[in-house]
Amino acid sequence: MATFNKKTARKSNYTDRLKSLTSLENAVLGSLMGFAIGDSVGAFMALQTEDLNKMIPIALLMNGGGTFNLAPGQGTDETEIMLSAAYGLLESGKKYNQNLMGEKYL
Repeated sequence: MATFNKKTARKSNYTDRLKSLTSLENAVLGSLMGFAIGDSVGAFMALQTEDLNKMIPIALLMNGGGTFNLAPGQGTDETEIMLSAAYGLLESGKKYNQNLMGEKYL
């Protein structure tokens, strides 16, 4: 499985890396990205009671603001939890490690 190296990420050619993903890795990456994007868009409109249909085009721009005054493209704690779980699963290899998962949440 492809791994993410923070030290070399900026130097990497993302297009080549994306082309080398297996279909499973591509599906996982798409799921993680979709979650983060959906969280960012949805957080803009969270707890709103006014006409949500008018807010959707603004939320999709991901310019920030909204209910929680987020920065542009910023996710919420839900995205942070999802990323913590993903890193924990990647680092634990093929075996679930409860202690490692717990550490990632802290």
